[in-house]
Amino acid sequence: MGTRGSSFRTADAVGPTYETREFPANALDGSLATVVALGTGLLIVVGVVATGGNPVMAVAPPLVVGLLFVLARVPLRWSATVLVFLILSLEISTDAHGIWASPLVHIGDLLGYGFSNVSRLPVAGFEVVTVVLLAIAAFRRATRPDFEGRRAVQTAGVMRSCIILLVAGCLFAVGMSLLNGHGLALWKVRYLLHIPMFFLLFQTTLRHPEDFHAIGLALVAAAQVKALIAAYVQLVVAPKLTGGMLATATNHGDSILFALAVLVLVISVLETWTWRSIVWAAILLPLPIWGMVLNGRRLVWAILAMAMVVVFLCSSWRPWKSRIVRISAISAPLLLAYLAIGWNNTQLGGLFVPIAKIRTMLDSKVDHSTLWRERETWNIAVSIRESSILGIGLGGEYVEHMFNDDISQHYADYKGWPHNTILGLLLLAGLPGFAALWLPYLFVVFLAVRAERFSRTLFERIAAAICIASVVACLAVAWGDTGSHFIQYKLAAALSMSLASKLAVATGAWPQSRQTA
Repeated sequence: MGTRGSSFRTADAVGPTYETREFPANALDGSLATVVALGTGLLIVVGVVATGGNPVMAVAPPLVVGLLFVLARVPLRWSATVLVFLILSLEISTDAHGIWASPLVHIGDLLGYGFSNVSRLPVAGFEVVTVVLLAIAAFRRATRPDFEGRRAVQTAGVMRSCIILLVAGCLFAVGMSLLNGHGLALWKVRYLLHIPMFFLLFQTTLRHPEDFHAIGLALVAAAQVKALIAAYVQLVVAPKLTGGMLATATNHGDSILFALAVLVLVISVLETWTWRSIVWAAILLPLPIWGMVLNGRRLVWAILAMAMVVVFLCSSWRPWKSRIVRISAISAPLLLAYLAIGWNNTQLGGLFVPIAKIRTMLDSKVDHSTLWRERETWNIAVSIRESSILGIGLGGEYVEHMFNDDISQHYADYKGWPHNTILGLLLLAGLPGFAALWLPYLFVVFLAVRAERFSRTLFERIAAAICIASVVACLAVAWGDTGSHFIQYKLAAALSMSLASKLAVATGAWPQSRQTA
């Protein structure tokens, strides 16, 4: 048999003489290419006819086929990294209050909203891409297990159990919803199940903790892009169309993006303390911080402050902590003066923006939005007290015992998916469902803290700290503004769960199971 192609032998009727027929190696590839070409052409014809001559359908099938070809040829960690970057960096049509969008918004909408506008199916583009990547991973594991390179690090078994419990908690809340006559609430189910879906994707495609390094770079790069978009909207587009700046430039989920990008750079500097890291931070930090200011979201400053405090308390004693303590002791008078000035003068701009924003979050007397949220929290708490410990079901709503402004014109489902989704899920899913839904976050911190103690490299320590910071960011957004409504929340949650569980096994902080990865 030759080294290329395939062959078979046939025995003649006289004796054991065999004839060998060789088939060229490209015969099968050529047949497959022909089938793909014909199928693509058929899709173009059907799509154009079905949509009444929409030219987009003439371009979409070849692009999809080309994309599938690329995905089938490159390592899955590259595909997952590009997917994360695109989701985080591309704007959607509801950004900038819908008054402006770049031509790339169609790709952003396709990833976020998917095919619902074309086929009436509630399928998002990132869901389709995730399924395709998982299918490719399964095919490679069965046919070419060595394609992805080095052997995968196992995922901590406890995190897999937590993810299973999360799904069970979601199903429990759906069951209670049906029992109470509230229906399935499929859109809420999708919100909750996107996290285990992304977790499955990342723990499959990102095989080693060091694969997450590219994800960190993609996150920082996406923050640069979104900050530039925010600057263009606020400084160029808004003045022309409205005569001034908008209240917000992008969406609230970008609070997670900007905050985590800043934290990645700051924690890297604190851990390494080299001129190289300081220079890179000096180059890359200004844009995300500027984006935070231009986006006008108060919660992002609280995320930064809380994440740094929690990381400081959870990490073992390192030289950077000694430096922070010394700097804080020396600058305490200036810091107190800064807090006093900014707290009592919320209209000040510049360097006093962070403390002024935090003041408006904590004092309902100076901000009506804060008052509205306090009333919402009170209404949810009373609804919890009046409901069963098993919850009212995922399709339910809280009862407005105290009058509050009607915001249904801007957010129709504010009672069914409240801004405070921590208390909201405690009401909807009950105590059993709530415990199952939030248990993974607890174990992310647990595994990250242990991994940081067992770490042997700078990357492992930085990665553990980012996992903890990601949980703080997610919980802050869940308490302050609709949580997993935003895809940035889902990505941050799933990435931290996957990274922490692999990091714990890689460092020896959690034992490997006998089953091979």
